[in-house]
Amino acid sequence: MLKIKGKINLILLVFNIFCLLYYSIQLLAFTDEFVSSNIGFFNHAVAGLSEIIGIIFFCFAIGLSIIVFRGANNQLPLLTTV
Repeated sequence: MLKIKGKINLILLVFNIFCLLYYSIQLLAFTDEFVSSNIGFFNHAVAGLSEIIGIIFFCFAIGLSIIVFRGANNQLPLLTTV
């Protein structure tokens, strides 16, 4: 089983988790305000893509937090995408 070696690696991983959670919450929370104030096809498409990106960031944060608690065993696809 692969372990996270060193405090700096763990700190960087936790910092990455917090950044991904922050940006995903920002994308998911403020997309609705963007759509309600700007009516139009293009604006609605951009808002939809922003929500999808927010969901992807949230999933990455959940995956990285699982790596912190359970180890990096069998997590190579997630690590290569991040």
